[in-house]
This record gives sequence, C-alpha cells and structure tokens, in this order.
Amino acid sequence: MPRQEPEQPTLPPPVARWLPAAVNGTLVAVVFTLPMPPALLAPVPVLIAWRRYGRAVGLATAGVALVSVIMLQAVAALLADTSLQDPAPPPASIVPFVVLALVPALLLSWGLERKTTAAEALVGAVAAYLALVGGGLVLVEVLAAGQSLLERGNEWVAAVLDAAIVSGKEIARGDVNAMEAIGTLESRRQWYQVWATRLLPSLAVSGAVVAMWVNVIYSRWFTGTRGKADDLCRWQLPMWVTYLFMVCCAAVVLQVGPLAGFLPRWEPVLILAANFLVVLGTLYWLQGAAVANFYFFRLRVGPITRMVGVGLQAVLMVRPITSAMYAAAGMADAWFDLRRLGEPNDDDIGVER
Repeated sequence: MPRQEPEQPTLPPPVARWLPAAVNGTLVAVVFTLPMPPALLAPVPVLIAWRRYGRAVGLATAGVALVSVIMLQAVAALLADTSLQDPAPPPASIVPFVVLALVPALLLSWGLERKTTAAEALVGAVAAYLALVGGGLVLVEVLAAGQSLLERGNEWVAAVLDAAIVSGKEIARGDVNAMEAIGTLESRRQWYQVWATRLLPSLAVSGAVVAMWVNVIYSRWFTGTRGKADDLCRWQLPMWVTYLFMVCCAAVVLQVGPLAGFLPRWEPVLILAANFLVVLGTLYWLQGAAVANFYFFRLRVGPITRMVGVGLQAVLMVRPITSAMYAAAGMADAWFDLRRLGEPNDDDIGVER
C-alpha cells in the first residue's frame, strides 16, 4: 500500500484571526455602558486579546471598541426623545471612555508584554497613565477659560455631598444610627467639602492604581501567569515606603494631632502629607489583599468553595471596618514578612490572583 502523507493542519481563514478583535472590542463597549464600578473592568477584553493573540489583535480590539462606543453614542442620540426636558444621557461618552478604559487598556497591555512580571507592568502603566492625565489637566487649565480645575472640583464635591445627604435621609428613615451619621455629615459638611477637595489628587491616583490592579487580576484569570515570580500575591512594597509612611504620619500628627502647636501649622505640608497617606494607605491595602490571597489560594478546596471565598472577600473589601483589616495586614507584612517570601516553600504555585 502507498504510504499516506501526514495530513496537514487546516489553517483558519484570515478573517477568522480577526474575529477575537471584533468580539472583544464589542464586549469592551458593552461593559463600559454598565454602572460603576463594573464599568471599570472594560479594559479586560483588550488585555485578554493582546495576551492571547498578539499585539496586532490587541490594537485591533481597542480600535473596534472605540468605534463601538462612537456607534453607541450615535444610536443613543438618534433614539433620544428631544421632546423631553431632560433627555436620558447616552450610555457612554467618548472622552471618559478614552481616559478611563482605552488608555489604561493600551498601557497595561504594552507593559504586560514588555515586562517580566505583572507588578513591574503595573508600576510602569500607572506612572505613564498619571503623567498623561496630569499633562492633559494642565493643558485644560491653561487653555480653558472661566473656572479653574480647583473650583470645578470643589463644586463637584459639593454636589456629591448634597446628593449623599439627600439620598441618605431617604434610605435611613427609621434607622437611628444611620440618621445620626447623616446628621454628623450635614453638620460638618463644610469641613468634609474642604478636605475632600484637597484630597482629590490622591483619591484619583488611588482609584487609578486599584482599577488597573483589578483589571490585571481579572485578565490573568483567563490568560494565566508566566510563573511564580509573576504572581501578584507575592508583591511587596519596599521598606523605604514604610519609612515614608511614618514621616507622613508624623507630619500630620504634628499639625493637627495631639502634638499640634508644638510646631507652627503649615497648610501646604499638612495637605501634602495627607495626600501621601491616602496613596500609601491604598498601597498597603493592596498588599494586605495579596497577603490574604497568598494563603487563601493555597487552600486545598474545590472550585465552588473558592468562588464563595472570593465573593466573601469582595464583601469584606467594600465594608469600611473589615476593609481596614486588609490595610493592617499589609502594614504587618511590611514589618514581619507574614508570607515568608524569602524562604523556600514547596506549596507555592504559580497561579495568578
């Protein structure tokens, strides 16, 4: 019998190679139309497409996403009832999409491609993102006429506080403790407005860091890691950050704490130290989450139990009292190395969290 040649694999047609870009790009636009905070996960499909299919497909996914958002805007404008005094806002807008989804997706994808670990990619992506956003804000401040960014931020904070007070009163009817909390917020509204405005830079930086961190985590659930060193559960702040945290705490205590009056109060120092404390507290919170999941994902439990545990962690993270436990765990790990990262561990697994 004649020898049969091995059957050659059939390659997919060229159009099929770009199908992930069309699907993932459309998914980006759909996710961005969701309410916050789920809308912050819009970059995830771009990260997945870039990692699985390469840079070209990743860039194509971003392009499809931008076109999809523009089309959603156009459809929403056509369907809007102009006879209404307050027509419904469109599901997504171009500038917020570019700033909140498209730019982070491209920076993270580029960083994850070039860096050996997700932690290094996150540092580079966050730094580049903050530089771009900061430069854009400076440009707007220079070119825009009328109110300054500080005045606009102050008005936005005032509107948010007013809305929180009104909605809080409606929700807290009959709840004595909640009504007391709303009363405290209302009586000290001016103080909250001043300090919320002063802390807007650090709150924006912290939001960007957490959002990018979460996007990397969710994308790695689908794409996996590059080994044990790429596991974000092993991420740890350098020790000099702890010393900086202590200096900022001392600056605040000497300004407004029990030792206030020992040195003359200087508002710029107080504001700068308070902003640093917000950012550093966020970083310690992330380190605490890494500590918790370092041990949680090494438990020999089934997938259902693991899913329940992840959901429970999400609940604990959004509650102020239990969320503070993560920051405390991060600070404890900085001093006492709770994970013993420098010691060999046979149970270590290279699964991304």
